[in-house]
Amino acid sequence: MMRPIASVGVENIGLEQIEGVLAQQREYAEFLERHGLTKAGGDILLRVAWSLANGKKPCVTDICLLVDYPRTTALRYIAMLEEQALIQRERDVHDRRRWLVNLTPKGSTAIQRHLRTS
Repeated sequence: MMRPIASVGVENIGLEQIEGVLAQQREYAEFLERHGLTKAGGDILLRVAWSLANGKKPCVTDICLLVDYPRTTALRYIAMLEEQALIQRERDVHDRRRWLVNLTPKGSTAIQRHLRTS
């Protein structure tokens, strides 16, 4: 005979909160699918947008640190996003060793559409 699973502490969790999180996850998955992105690619695109919205044009190293993926993985996805014309890299005029990352108009439009539907 199976014992029922105890529901300790669930009385403090609102059903609406859980449904809201699940809805956000579905919307994010749809956004990724619409643009042919993996989760890693979507995370990088959002971090670039987040940095720009905070008034900072991020460099490639900043993005690698923000997404907390191995550097090689982040660099691979940055290259893929650039191939899809969602972001662009440009040399930092003050430090030629650094590459800055910016959204393209296509990338900006994709993020804006996603945020409007979220």
